[in-house]
Amino acid sequence: AGRDSVRSFARGFAALFAGEIAGVLLGGAIGAVPGAFDVSAALVAAAGVAVMYAYLFLFTERDMAALSVVVAQTDRFEEACARIVGEAKLSKREAEILPLALRGRTAERIAGEFFISKNTVDTHLRRIYAKCGVHTRQELIDLAERTEGELS
Repeated sequence: AGRDSVRSFARGFAALFAGEIAGVLLGGAIGAVPGAFDVSAALVAAAGVAVMYAYLFLFTERDMAALSVVVAQTDRFEEACARIVGEAKLSKREAEILPLALRGRTAERIAGEFFISKNTVDTHLRRIYAKCGVHTRQELIDLAERTEGELS
């Protein structure tokens, strides 16, 4: 239908979980009524699983192909990072920081993720630049894009 596959997939699973929650609530309400039949949690869970399988089979082949493109792009990014790490002989910590820097994370955010100071991140970034033969974040991103292109 020309929609973004990832959003479509996310909406479908959101609808699935909303349906499961509604089913559990409805089952609880029916079980609370005196004289009503007993609704087991297993029955509600089985209904939820049936809805999930039905939803998965409603995806078109085009939706699944679009999702596989997203996965392939992610794989190429990781391969490009691994190639840069190997060719530039980056340290373990530099290798951990590289993908975050390439995705545009600020030094402050990277520092927060690794529980290190911003100055330490800045030092690692300077060393990454030197080992990769670049001077700026943009040049590093350009290097990664060229490396990704070589992998295609």
